[in-house]
Amino acid sequence: MKASVEMNLSQHDFFEYLTQSLMIDIFKNSDEFKNKNEIKKGLCYRKIFRRSKKDLEGHVELIEFIKPECCLSKIQLNSNISHVGYKIEKIDEDHIHVTYTETFDSTKKFHVWNYKVMSFILYYFNLKKMKRMLMAMEYHILNKEESI
Repeated sequence: MKASVEMNLSQHDFFEYLTQSLMIDIFKNSDEFKNKNEIKKGLCYRKIFRRSKKDLEGHVELIEFIKPECCLSKIQLNSNISHVGYKIEKIDEDHIHVTYTETFDSTKKFHVWNYKVMSFILYYFNLKKMKRMLMAMEYHILNKEESI
């Protein structure tokens, strides 16, 4: 699944937001503080995914972290592996084009086919949801700057 949006942000501001989000996520899940210099390719940490019936523990690894162009992470949960990535292309100083990608793989064939079928059926709604998420990120970053 892939969603692309043009934003009224600088490439640096969006990437800083992604870095801050990673730092907060690491702190919430491991009580370990990482500064900006420690967020780089190869960083791994454990994450607790909250579910309604039980919590699942997963493993998150930064596969690619090229400042300020892209961020790709691998999330492994039991036999399922998801890749989540952001590619940030600079249009000009105050405008960027962000492409959000999400892929899924599993060692269990049923999970893969279930994901493919459900993705095909829900493609339109998932695409809208991803674009709304990106627009919410833009709104949050712009409002944060205005309040400072």
